[in-house]
Amino acid sequence: MNKMFAVIKREYLQAVRRKMFIFMTIFFPVLMAALFTVPGFIMARGLGGKKVAVVDGTGALRSSFSHKIEPEVPDPKKALSGGNRGELPQSLDVEYAAAPGATPPDKAAKPYLDRLNAPKESGNRLDAVLLIPSNAFEGNDAKMTYYSRSSADVISQERLASIANRAIQRQRLAARGIAPAAIDTLTREAKD
Repeated sequence: MNKMFAVIKREYLQAVRRKMFIFMTIFFPVLMAALFTVPGFIMARGLGGKKVAVVDGTGALRSSFSHKIEPEVPDPKKALSGGNRGELPQSLDVEYAAAPGATPPDKAAKPYLDRLNAPKESGNRLDAVLLIPSNAFEGNDAKMTYYSRSSADVISQERLASIANRAIQRQRLAARGIAPAAIDTLTREAKD
């Protein structure tokens, strides 16, 4: 039994004395910390003001995108309890372009897509372009397309898609003869 403990002790000390063991003991925690913090920095860099173009193939969603989209003002009661964790401080300056019946929709969006690559100094540069297809109201397979300069711009994409989907749902309900007051009641979100 003593010989076995002697062998285990010798093998352990030999492993600990290796350069790779010492390196990984120091490097692994640094690597793990970087894996947790770098994505947060990338997402935080995407916060702030964004200039976005919405090319609407239906031509009927101007009222939903005709203003600057500001982050919701946090409720002080929720802020104390941590209830506003999902709200991020990002404002979207929306440039709306109606392109009813444009086929293909990419052709109508070409000038806006070119502005994604414009130099920052020109003041004409866009951060993203949302393309709403012309069959968004009646098509079951209608898909919005989002183009962005940043692959980590998920927050803007989600906010714009949510606004567009809500407006499309309202239009679909209104086309079926439901009164605007009833639409407000039906589409109101539950409060937490």
